[in-house]
Amino acid sequence: MSDRIWIVSEPRPDLEREIARDHGLSRAAARILVSRGLTERAGIAEFLTPSAEPEDDPSALPGMAAAVDRLARAKAGAETVLVFGDYDVDGVTGTALLVSVFRAVGINAVWRIPDRLGEGYGLQASSIEAIRKTGASVVVTVDNGIGAAEAVTAAAGLGIDVIVTDHHEIPRAGPPAGAFAILHPSLPESAGGGWPRGSTLAGVGVAYVLARALIDRLGGGLPHDSLLDLVALGTVADMAPLTGWNRGLVRQGLARIGSGDRLGVRALVKAAGCDRRPITAGVVGFYLGPRINAGGRVGTAGTSVELLLEEDEAEAAALAGVLDGLNRERQAMEEEIVGDAVGMVEKLSELPGAIVLGSEEWHPGVIGIGAARVAERFHRPTLLISLSNDAGKGSARSIPGFDLYAALCECDGLLEKFGGHRYAAGVTVRTERIPELAGRLSEIASREMGEDGFRPRLKIDGPLSADEISMNFAEEIERFAPFGVGNPEPVLVLRNAVVLSTSVLKEKHVKFWVEAGSRRLGGIAWKFAPRAAELARGARVDLAFTCGINEWNGSRSVQLELKDVKSRGVGNKD
Repeated sequence: MSDRIWIVSEPRPDLEREIARDHGLSRAAARILVSRGLTERAGIAEFLTPSAEPEDDPSALPGMAAAVDRLARAKAGAETVLVFGDYDVDGVTGTALLVSVFRAVGINAVWRIPDRLGEGYGLQASSIEAIRKTGASVVVTVDNGIGAAEAVTAAAGLGIDVIVTDHHEIPRAGPPAGAFAILHPSLPESAGGGWPRGSTLAGVGVAYVLARALIDRLGGGLPHDSLLDLVALGTVADMAPLTGWNRGLVRQGLARIGSGDRLGVRALVKAAGCDRRPITAGVVGFYLGPRINAGGRVGTAGTSVELLLEEDEAEAAALAGVLDGLNRERQAMEEEIVGDAVGMVEKLSELPGAIVLGSEEWHPGVIGIGAARVAERFHRPTLLISLSNDAGKGSARSIPGFDLYAALCECDGLLEKFGGHRYAAGVTVRTERIPELAGRLSEIASREMGEDGFRPRLKIDGPLSADEISMNFAEEIERFAPFGVGNPEPVLVLRNAVVLSTSVLKEKHVKFWVEAGSRRLGGIAWKFAPRAAELARGARVDLAFTCGINEWNGSRSVQLELKDVKSRGVGNKD
């Protein structure tokens, strides 16, 4: 039985009629826009036709002129520029993007991704000597560097200029003072100072802004939109909000992925078995992103960068196959970690405000995904720690309504180091401090979330009558994509339906038919088999669902995709 709280937006008929008339939409589609606060003509038009073009000139952004000038001098002087990325999808795609642009405009570019186990996250002082040996006189960070004050100082001491591009939370101590230039949407001087609307850019998004300004200055023949496949991959995988400018970047980027222009991305799509389906944000999040991530999690992230830069079709296919194999290894590790963690939680007498667990058996490259799954299952912020000797490296994931980074700031005295943002973070902690950290995080979570805050909530865009469910309505919803953080797929509620039949598929999923009003509607409930009894024949139910399109043997039909169900009892419909 569902314990989720349904938060249903109330219809506003007059406003729905006005929006439907002005924008050529159905009342049901207009209801979704109203529920999301989209009521002004300009805002609705922007939402329906998002642009990948920024409203502001990237060259006018704080720090941009200095960064582009330095890179132009590097080109003129035949200097080597090293792109220093991160081992996740955001950092990998941003690295590949900048390397390809630098080379296209005539800059001698090399790249480096730190080893997750040997070096850890971000630019470290210990990495600078290895960078010096490459001959690089300029380092450009991607998706890291805002907290690398020590490393930046070490680089400056060797005559290496560091340009930081990052989007993570700025440390309390501030950004690295010795950086040659810093590109970060949240720097105080950039507030209202020209950063494009949608300052929730991912790391690859910030790199893209630099790339645009550099192309405009130095040429190179690269159209801006040719880079958007990489921007879409990194933005979606990093769970950056799909609002504002991000939305336009991702929508156009998904189309470029579908076109197969970049050999490495095309090979990745084929290896993931997605070459015969539309490329959506969901495909990126569930199929493509995890394979790129697998390189940095259980192999080397360099494999992923090489794939995205590869220009030989056979080699691209081979690299994609390697990542596909690594992803299978990652999945097996993840299942084991999640199983262990769930078992530990279920042994507790009561759920704490935050789940903090550690094990010497957990691979540090996979605990982040495990933390996300545990957080989702128990609806608690979760920190899983890979223990080694007297210290541990942990990955944390949050839940809606809880600012994870702010909570870790309150625990900074217990941590060796930490970084991240409100939804995800990484920490290093001494083993003896873990019990105290667990208690402190639980106190903060309980304080911030309140009595009912740990009950999962399902935001529903409004009620829908059976007569409003149609192919036209399903196609209208497709116009609201891409879906993800900040713009979830619309969830509607159909009340007082009677279940006509159900069948369990592959012992996991439930296919069902219901009757509501004079309509018979079919649907699918993914991984719903343990709750199949709630859809027993004759049950009267309220259904929370998304409205999809099922394509089979050349035919298309509307399909309800169940998100939750609440019982009204059993009996024939009046």
